Amino acid sequence: MLNETNLPPPSVDLQTLRAAIDERTSIITTYSEEIEGLELKQEEIKDQIQALDIQRLQVEAELEKLKFIHFGIRHLPPEILGTIFYFCVENEWGNVVPLSSVAPLLLCRVCSLWRKVALGTPRLWARLEIEVKPDILPDEYRNMLSFLLKNGAALPRELQITADYIKAPDSSLAVLSAIHPALYLVQKLLIYGDGF
Repeated sequence: MLNETNLPPPSVDLQTLRAAIDERTSIITTYSEEIEGLELKQEEIKDQIQALDIQRLQVEAELEKLKFIHFGIRHLPPEILGTIFYFCVENEWGNVVPLSSVAPLLLCRVCSLWRKVALGTPRLWARLEIEVKPDILPDEYRNMLSFLLKNGAALPRELQITADYIKAPDSSLAVLSAIHPALYLVQKLLIYGDGF
């Protein structure tokens, strides 16, 4: 055979050798083209897998939303939801004025159902802390207290007012005058501040 010796091949064998080289070069080219085609298909398949994976994640997110709607807190009766809300404020003063970022006012900001339940649960509003600040207008306090007294209805209530009469005399008087008509509802009134 040609590869068993280091001697140059005879001329007849040289033609056979060239044919063998050409044949194998052609085969390698064919394999390379097939590999390149498969690599392109592989990239396409990777892209398809990635697109399907994104779609699957979107559907999974939609499924979680649907499960939440089906099994979530929306199916609780308003009375139970109101009781849960009550436990949010039961052990601490509801620092309501001017903060709407704490319960019970925060509960009114979640969705219309929660707002309706929170406003329909008077005991949420029965224990309130009002902090009088000089940068809030007296009418804002009057409106807020009117709202709070309306929602607390005839339940016993505790009010804690922290005010600085010297820094905010108009707002302090507005708070005191707003609660005056409802004092018969108040069982416990705590007033802290300077200048009273």
